[in-house]
Amino acid sequence: MEERSHFLLSITFLLVLQYTSLYMAKLTQGTVGAAQINITTDQSALLALKSHITSDPHNILVNWSTTTSVCNWVGITCGARHLRVASLNLSYMGFTGTIPPHLGNLSFLVALSFNNNSFHGTLPYELSYLHRLKLVSFGYNNFVGSIPSWFGAFPKLQGFYLYGNQFSGSIPTTIFNLSTLRVIVLSGNQLSEIPKEIGFLHQLEELYVPFNALKGPVPVAVFNMSSLTTLALYTNNLSGSLPDNICQHLPNLQMVSLSRNKFDGPLPSKLWQCTKLLNLSLVENNFSGSIPKTIGNLTMLKGIYLDSNNFNGIFVALPCLDLEKLYIEFNALKGHVPMVVFNMSSLTTLTLYGNSLSGGLPDNICQHHPSLEKVNLGDNQFAGPLPSKLWQCTKLLNLSLVENNFSGSIPKTIGNLTMLKGIYLDSNNFNEIPKEIGFLHQLEELYVPFNALKGPVPVAVFNMSSLTTLALYTNNLSGSLPDNICQHLPNLQMVSLSRNKFDGPLPSKLWQCTKLLNLSLVENNFSGSIPKTIGNLTMLKGIYLDSNNFNGIFVALPCLDVIQLYII
Repeated sequence: MEERSHFLLSITFLLVLQYTSLYMAKLTQGTVGAAQINITTDQSALLALKSHITSDPHNILVNWSTTTSVCNWVGITCGARHLRVASLNLSYMGFTGTIPPHLGNLSFLVALSFNNNSFHGTLPYELSYLHRLKLVSFGYNNFVGSIPSWFGAFPKLQGFYLYGNQFSGSIPTTIFNLSTLRVIVLSGNQLSEIPKEIGFLHQLEELYVPFNALKGPVPVAVFNMSSLTTLALYTNNLSGSLPDNICQHLPNLQMVSLSRNKFDGPLPSKLWQCTKLLNLSLVENNFSGSIPKTIGNLTMLKGIYLDSNNFNGIFVALPCLDLEKLYIEFNALKGHVPMVVFNMSSLTTLTLYGNSLSGGLPDNICQHHPSLEKVNLGDNQFAGPLPSKLWQCTKLLNLSLVENNFSGSIPKTIGNLTMLKGIYLDSNNFNEIPKEIGFLHQLEELYVPFNALKGPVPVAVFNMSSLTTLALYTNNLSGSLPDNICQHLPNLQMVSLSRNKFDGPLPSKLWQCTKLLNLSLVENNFSGSIPKTIGNLTMLKGIYLDSNNFNGIFVALPCLDVIQLYII
């Protein structure tokens, strides 16, 4: 879930940067206006701004001096035609201060950007005099109050960015008269309403209002804006259902994110009409019913994110999709996964965690999924052996099949998946780890607890130098630990071999596991003295040695920063 949240936030942020850079580069050219006023007017306005900046940690404004031309000041771009200030870009400079009314005298200003600073207070009315503005961007500052209605005074405005502030109330209806607006980004404020008048923006392409306090149904007008390519309203308190003809009226949609709201009802049956759709994210809502089979007609889709809803049926027309990421975690899906899901050659991520899906995995799953990097089918009712041709998933990085009914031996061919970093097979019925697992030289985490593993652990497991986590607790494993385990596993941070049948002494060279944080060997048959060199493990936070046969305790504990110590 967090990964998708980060993904959506990253997309928003990158798009904002992209558009800001685009406007700053292009909109400053060819400024046209009335007769030129002396450049000293602009200089005076900027010096007033300088006097209102109370913190300049990087000494940037030292450059703002009357001994140099205004057009050479940091953050200033002058128009080539009139040699007046056309762009004021003070983004990412760490400034603290307020905006003085004098900026309203920069009459040739086309682009105004103060992103990622600590400007605060309210925005002065005099900014409304800047009728040439095409870009306004005050993202990530500390402005408060309502969004001023005078933002409707910019007839040429194309980009409107107020993200990451503390604006509240409704979006002012005056801006919906700005027929040139292309992009609105109001993410991360406390806005409570999108007025229905937004439908008047017939050229609006991107609407971002996530992480706000929007509530109630989305105005129908939003679903009728045929120019929209991006609709991002995630993380609000919006409710209601999606109109069945949403795509008929929004034919240009490429990205839809309505995640973390209270939407309900079925998905629109005519979703296939959004033929340009690239990403669909509806995570954490109350959508229900079956995912319509016609979604397979969306041949440009790259990502589907439907986690934490109430979907009970999975689509059956996926072969048409060039899909890369499919997330349908925590739903009510049941029965067998349609074979077509296992036939999408472009898929890199398949996660169906937390459903009631059953059946086995087809032996040729990797033949049809050569691009798979992440598979998470945990917390379902899958059964049977793992595919013997799993080795064909040569790009696989993470494999999670926790809490299912898989059984048999982990196939030897898993050793061919040399890019694997994590294996998570908790709570199944696997009975053997093959020695070939030692070929996984990049494996960092190996979890196979709560299974039916028996006999000695293959020596190869204790030679995997990249391993940070070894969790094999609650099995029937036996044997002793090699004395040089830490020499070959220098990166170990967590070891849990509890509730098995291990015996013998602890490795005398355990001190070589210098990164070890937690050691759990509860309910085994270990014996002998606990080596005094364990005191060299200065990063240890927890030692759990209950229910063994130890007869001597270490004498070097003062060196340890141990939080929990159990030797019962």
